[in-house]
Amino acid sequence: NTKQATAQLNKKDNALGVLLNDPSVASDLKQTLQNLNQGTAKLDTNMEALQHNFLFRGFFKKKKKAEEKAKN
Repeated sequence: NTKQATAQLNKKDNALGVLLNDPSVASDLKQTLQNLNQGTAKLDTNMEALQHNFLFRGFFKKKKKAEEKAKN
């Protein structure tokens, strides 16, 4: 079983084999993760700005009060 499993890992006809053996897939996956991290950071910045916008400030104040009340 171990020999069969390791043989499958060396082939490029399955998902895990492709991830382990294809450098372009590994590079694409790294780039995807970097893009995801950058997108998350930008979303955090946008959410912070949204919290300070006068149109949404009341909503976030009410939400914060509700969270504090739930804690107590």
